[in-house]
Order: sequence, then structure tokens, then C-alpha cells
Amino acid sequence: MYFRNYNNKMYSTRIKDNEGDVVLEYPVPGFEKKDLNLSVKENYLLLKGESGELKFEDAFRLGNKIDQENINAEVVNGVLVVKLKKSLPDKKEIAIN
Repeated sequence: MYFRNYNNKMYSTRIKDNEGDVVLEYPVPGFEKKDLNLSVKENYLLLKGESGELKFEDAFRLGNKIDQENINAEVVNGVLVVKLKKSLPDKKEIAIN
């Protein structure tokens, strides 16, 4: 869990490492979908939000197990939910018959 101070309140970001993906649950109270921007740059997931006087920026290192072309996001009840699919392993074992 990752904690951050935003608008004088503490919020926790949950990171769930599942078998096929990683799910990031990032609270964004006071923001709508149109106020948010996500991007990937140099192996980092960049999050930005701006709504009137409310602003934030954050970054999460993706690592080499994330398929950077297969990232989905939605806002659900004031929480930005980002699903990051894991890449297939570069190495595959081959059975010898």
C-alpha cells in the first residue's frame, strides 16, 4: 500500500499483483474522468489531475513485466482503477521429445 497526502487528507493507493495483471486503485476525490490524464514515459506510469484549484501529479515505475501497450483505466466511485496487463515471459521452456 502506498500513502499520499492530498488536500490535507491521507489517501492510500492499493496495488494488487494478480496472476495476469497488476491493478492500481488510486483515490481521486473531487476529480472527474475529464480532469485526469494518464501516460507512459520511460517505463513510468504518470498520473496527473487538475480540477479548478485541485491538482496532483504522481508516477509509478512499471518494471519489465508490464505490457505497456495493454493498460486500461476507469474511474469508479472516486477511485481511478488502472489495470496493467503483464507481458508474456521472454523465455519459454520447450519440451524435448
